[in-house]
Amino acid sequence: MSKNSEKNSNNAPGQIVDFLLDATLKKHGASLKTKELDEKDKEMVRNMVNQLRKNVEEFTQENKDTNENKE
Repeated sequence: MSKNSEKNSNNAPGQIVDFLLDATLKKHGASLKTKELDEKDKEMVRNMVNQLRKNVEEFTQENKDTNENKE
């Protein structure tokens, strides 16, 4: 198997996602052009990121504690 076909087969899920995303955007007339966010939207994104970060930290700590208790 050539390196090029290995890359294509390893990236099949990514290609599928790209295809579906492109098709959905075209269907709804949307584009990926960047736009500036207003302060309200920026704050909302910051809050979501902080909450996700907190959730990940809690999850990893729970897994760490669970693994330590198993040993």
